[in-house]
Amino acid sequence: MSGFRAEVETERQLAQLEHFLDQCEDLKAGVRLPARLTAEFGCIREELGDFPGKVADTARLRSMLISPVRTYYPGVLNDCYFEASTALCLTQRSGAGLDAEPVMNHCQPAKCSNSGVLARHRGAIESVVADARQLLTIRPITALQKTALQQQIDQMRRMHEQAGTEDG
Repeated sequence: MSGFRAEVETERQLAQLEHFLDQCEDLKAGVRLPARLTAEFGCIREELGDFPGKVADTARLRSMLISPVRTYYPGVLNDCYFEASTALCLTQRSGAGLDAEPVMNHCQPAKCSNSGVLARHRGAIESVVADARQLLTIRPITALQKTALQQQIDQMRRMHEQAGTEDG
């Protein structure tokens, strides 16, 4: 890969790393994060400490984060800390477990252990609920459509409840 595509991919990777670093800072500030992220950051904090005020060796921190960042996918309704063996998005596909990244259009954020719903996702979740409620008012609507919309609202409510909040 060269030229423009390579530049775009480099920018995407840098943005992914910056988002991951922001999550690390959120954890230090008391924001509740999904268990897998908390454990990953716990290992990093154990080795490097909380790096108060400054990072003694930025290169070392970045090298420690490279591996977990490759499997971290920030999203609108949730973030995915991807692990192929537990990814529900892969169960819909043949050759499941062979994919190196999540299949976002098969994401099941309320059910998948790879999913992390954070406080910053609440606005998007609320928007989905509002849209689904609006669709429920459209006539005629079949019983099957009504059931599907109600299930989506219930799923989004559960996600909204699990969204991390600041504990301090």
